Amino acid sequence: MDRLATLLNHFDFNASTFHQGGFCGLSRFDGEQRSGHVHLLRAGRLRFRGPAGHEQVLEEPSLILLIRPQTHQLLASESDNAELVCATLAFTGGPDNPLS
Repeated sequence: MDRLATLLNHFDFNASTFHQGGFCGLSRFDGEQRSGHVHLLRAGRLRFRGPAGHEQVLEEPSLILLIRPQTHQLLASESDNAELVCATLAFTGGPDNPLS
């Protein structure tokens, strides 16, 4: 067993998908949840505004991984043809979990 497997056995986490498919519009996450987020841009174009407020345009398949609860926004127009998979990422013990 490698070190990562040992670590993951001691500090449990759970991922739960809440969106899969086409995305158009604005989604705001206020960081008040007790979970992080994973956003996978499978196709199309997406604007991502991170916790520091800077905006990044993603135009190829990309993974956005926010381990801890953080303020962020996702924005796409209909013509962007964004295809997303989004999930929450929750660690046992919340933000105090050593993995997060």
